[in-house]
Amino acid sequence: MYLHLKFYVASDIHYWTKYDESTGKHVSHGSEISEKIFQNALNMFPEIGFFATAGDIIDQGGNLYAWEAFFEKSESLKQFARISVAGNHEYYYYDISQTDYKYQKAHTATPYNGPSTHIGASGYTVYNDILFITFDNERAIGKDVQYAWLEHVLQTVEAKYTIVMMHSPIYYPATGQNAKDHDDTLMGIFEKYCVDLAIAGHYHGDNWCPNFYENATSNDTGIGVNYITLSFGGVKSASETNRPTGYVFEVDNGHFKITRINDLGQVVSTREFDTKKHKEVVKETKENLINSITDTYDVDKSIYTLNFSNRFYGNVKEMNIVETIRGKINKTIYFPTPSYNKLVLKDVWNYYDYHFVITITFEDGTTQVIEKDLKAGPNIYLSAYPTSDSAGIEFDKADDSMDQVIKEYIVYLNGKEVARIPYLVDGEASSYYELTGLTSNTEYTLKFVAKSYHNETVFTTETTFKTTE
Repeated sequence: MYLHLKFYVASDIHYWTKYDESTGKHVSHGSEISEKIFQNALNMFPEIGFFATAGDIIDQGGNLYAWEAFFEKSESLKQFARISVAGNHEYYYYDISQTDYKYQKAHTATPYNGPSTHIGASGYTVYNDILFITFDNERAIGKDVQYAWLEHVLQTVEAKYTIVMMHSPIYYPATGQNAKDHDDTLMGIFEKYCVDLAIAGHYHGDNWCPNFYENATSNDTGIGVNYITLSFGGVKSASETNRPTGYVFEVDNGHFKITRINDLGQVVSTREFDTKKHKEVVKETKENLINSITDTYDVDKSIYTLNFSNRFYGNVKEMNIVETIRGKINKTIYFPTPSYNKLVLKDVWNYYDYHFVITITFEDGTTQVIEKDLKAGPNIYLSAYPTSDSAGIEFDKADDSMDQVIKEYIVYLNGKEVARIPYLVDGEASSYYELTGLTSNTEYTLKFVAKSYHNETVFTTETTFKTTE
């Protein structure tokens, strides 16, 4: 199906009023200039389908006069559907004191399909095969619920392209002045599902950050999210040299074009990019796909990576990896483009053992399970010196860095627990233990399991021996 549509987005219009003593009324301070910009855009692009706003449309959410000015002056509301997300100013009820999103919810028409913590503030709609999501990221309350809802929407709602609109940017560096506008969790979700475009505002300045992936610009044309921060659309921050602007977004069969227009009817800038999704599928056998899986471990960076064929795209629906020794890793990867050919697991620590169970779900619904072990635990010396009815066990410590981690060794003999040995005794590492009551001329498998103070398995090591006659 051929898809060609246009929509308009503005941010940070900041409707507010001043008191007119001559009339005794509160009158708009001039933010209706945003309507002039929209009309300029409409003259250039008469096919515009809807109007979206990325927050701070009202200067103070708790100010009734500001909302009245907005509804009185916004002629575009009479002609075009409007979808909005709250900014920090919609949360203000007095000065810069914040409340919840009740003012935004009362005055806008966000679809009531959002997370339970943000009904009427976050939501989504599908417009001409574009999944358009509004995500309220102004308050920390209910973040985990919002993240889970967003993942569910991106995973289950069918659409060719995806756009997410919020107020505060999330891709700025994690240090310095704008460190609060960095959200690795949200960026990770966008990257996981290959969101086409993320729109924000807040800073009253235009910024374009294309093909951003794992906190850097991607050199791979098949991976990365496009982020845009919109400049202001009203009179607040305006000057002769810094005019208010709005943006027209065109989607033409996978090609995106963004045109920025000011109040004088001038085109300030254009940006263009293509969707990374909907590439041709190359069929591959399940056996070859499974055999393509390899793993690497970077001990210095504590990163474990699974690599696999780019033909997982279109042949594999999803792949889940679970670590079973401690149960702290459970990741699922999807394949929206052929460039999704690796899964990076961070915080995979040296001196710990890992056992991974990987479940591959193919497009035909069948599954295949494979397992991989990462023996990152220390290869400690473990040896048995048996007699006919006993065995002296010698072993060494793991590493000085593990002194505050490992509590004890649990000793298993032929699968049965027979002893618990403290890792440290009076600050010194245990190094010897005597096993008694053994049967002569018998083979034994001896297994040491290092346990942490949190009762988690850190690593295992084992050896075999045979008692004398």
